[in-house]
Amino acid sequence: LHFRESDPFYVNRAFWRSCSIMLGSVLESAFKDRFYLQLCSFPAPNVRTGSFIYDVDLGMDWQPTKDELRVLSSEMVRLSMRQLPFERLVVPMVVALDMFSDNMYKSSQIPSIADAEKSDSITLYRVGEFVDVSCGPLIANTRQLGRVTITACYPIPIGEASGKPPLLRIQGVALPEGILMNHYSYSILETRARKMNEGRLPDPLQMQGEAQ
Repeated sequence: LHFRESDPFYVNRAFWRSCSIMLGSVLESAFKDRFYLQLCSFPAPNVRTGSFIYDVDLGMDWQPTKDELRVLSSEMVRLSMRQLPFERLVVPMVVALDMFSDNMYKSSQIPSIADAEKSDSITLYRVGEFVDVSCGPLIANTRQLGRVTITACYPIPIGEASGKPPLLRIQGVALPEGILMNHYSYSILETRARKMNEGRLPDPLQMQGEAQ
């Protein structure tokens, strides 16, 4: 998989999807010692939106400072430098349910995904110690991530009617390794990626699985 295709549609989707999974890994690692974070989902990648995203449940409304966003960006770079492979795993649904038993969102999505695919198996991807649900495909390894910025965090009104804190949509933008862009041009991408990504919101009732 490389990034100089004449038709970049599928490779762009694979790259954006991989960025979301790396963001999930970084968020889980960053908060695990302080808060009980549950990763919810990320919509099917759409490069036209200008950002990759991950929707998370932090159990609170979090408004990160610029410094906190910079820390997350730095952690994305650290993960990239580890050159970890994305490993595809196909496991029985019952195994997947056990693996994600402490995450109510993933546990709800897994049966829906299996039903939609008419299969008793679920496709997962592992990067380092982090495992997530995704149909793929993904890039080969984390080192294929080049310049990256985590740009924004928006509350999304899921569960507010019941008095629960909103989910958080965390967004970023990135370039593949080897794709160079000057500071001004990249700043335009960053500005666009700070706007609220209007990609599909999690289903408030079922949190049903999507082709991630």
